[in-house]
Amino acid sequence: MRGTWRDHVGQWISLLLLGLLATSSWLIAALVPNMEPPSTPRDGSEVSSIVRQAVIHRTGPGGNPQQEVRSARLEQFRDGRSTLLSPVLVHARPEHASVRVVGRQAEISADQNLIRLQGDVLLQRAEFQGSPPVRVQTDRLEFLVDEEIARTSDPVRVQRGQSELIGVGLIANQKTGQLTVLADSRMVIPQEPKKASKAQSSKAQ
Repeated sequence: MRGTWRDHVGQWISLLLLGLLATSSWLIAALVPNMEPPSTPRDGSEVSSIVRQAVIHRTGPGGNPQQEVRSARLEQFRDGRSTLLSPVLVHARPEHASVRVVGRQAEISADQNLIRLQGDVLLQRAEFQGSPPVRVQTDRLEFLVDEEIARTSDPVRVQRGQSELIGVGLIANQKTGQLTVLADSRMVIPQEPKKASKAQSSKAQ
């Protein structure tokens, strides 16, 4: 009798332990999903990589370098865009004047064809085939890479040789060499210093 009673008690204890184990497993399975942070889908505005002292080269069909972009810090986003800190853009082709553009920051589009610069933007076009150098100052500037066109709708100050042009909006075509101020343009041409007359020269002697 005692042996049978002890066997029943052992079976009850085993069943009780199994029940407690099953209950604890169910509670863990129910609570763990609620304890995990909700997963958020990644969007294109997330930064995927950061490069310091970045240098980007773009070559032409023959493999010749045509464009160089330098930046103190480059951030690449998941949608393909890039932002640049203290960018320097140099565009040079044998058949055109070289162009150098700097600014405080810039953004490159996902298709790599549009570069938006802003903050103390300075465009400098070198002297080419007798054409004087050009210097353009503005706050924002867009550069279309394939079309080789720089444009802005902001106020601009253009220095071409000794003359200066002030206005609003600008389109500069690197292929044709044409530069157009769109509105409110005013030109300032410095006067040449007057030559001293013969009488003044004799008195000076």
